[in-house]
Amino acid sequence: MIIKDHQKEPLLRDLKLGGAYLVVLSLIFGAYLIRTPMSVGITILSFFAFIFFVGIYVLQANPMLIKILGAEAERVPALLWQIPLGLWLVSLVYALLAARIDLYYMIAGLLYCMLPVVFIILLRGKDTSLQWLDVALILFMWLPIEFGWIPGLSIPPQHGMAGVYHLIGLALIIYFYFAVRRLPDVGFTFRLKGPDWRTAIQNFIFFMPIALIFGFATGFIDFSQRVPSLGQMFATFVGIAFFTAIPEEILFRGVIHNLIEKKLANKKNGIIIALTISSV
Repeated sequence: MIIKDHQKEPLLRDLKLGGAYLVVLSLIFGAYLIRTPMSVGITILSFFAFIFFVGIYVLQANPMLIKILGAEAERVPALLWQIPLGLWLVSLVYALLAARIDLYYMIAGLLYCMLPVVFIILLRGKDTSLQWLDVALILFMWLPIEFGWIPGLSIPPQHGMAGVYHLIGLALIIYFYFAVRRLPDVGFTFRLKGPDWRTAIQNFIFFMPIALIFGFATGFIDFSQRVPSLGQMFATFVGIAFFTAIPEEILFRGVIHNLIEKKLANKKNGIIIALTISSV
């Protein structure tokens, strides 16, 4: 991998930040593993699998790393299939050590990791507006996870907190669209600035009352007799943020919205369509 001198400082700065987030997530997951009944071997295996599969997602929140990965994909085209193949092989090792491997898992996992490579190779050189190949690629990576068609191996194998192919699919979407397709104006980073915090707080204040009203009215939210500890509330908040909210934003606002906006040349219509798709 070729890293230029002017790229080193911002690359290392965001890698350190991503590493800090990964440490926090790993500590929370470690506490969850300690409370979950399982053998010592499975506990250790699950912990290191979590670090690897979550790490390839979290550490990509680095604009300079994404830029370098995109340049490497142009310089070494074989990376387009080597990276997905490597992720599939690691998932096989995890499944084998967890005694969860079978022929269906092997074939389904291989297809899920490798068929999108065909789409992304065909998309190279095309503009960043929505193409029919984009639709095929996104549906192929999204629907198997959404409807449970891909084998449900999780980390840990029992009482899973995160799905292996959920994390692999997320990492590949980031790589394919942010590094290889180079969608503009995505800004996937954890280095938030003042305006980002203000926008987040304003939207939270606006959205929370509406969400509570609809949640209680539909029964989606209900009162509980048990009050969780501050640690449990923090772990739940972090888990929802990193494994539900951010992945949905990456797919719908980061990828689908940007592709549709470029296709329609109309930001407002792109937002409306992307929000409609994400709410279906």
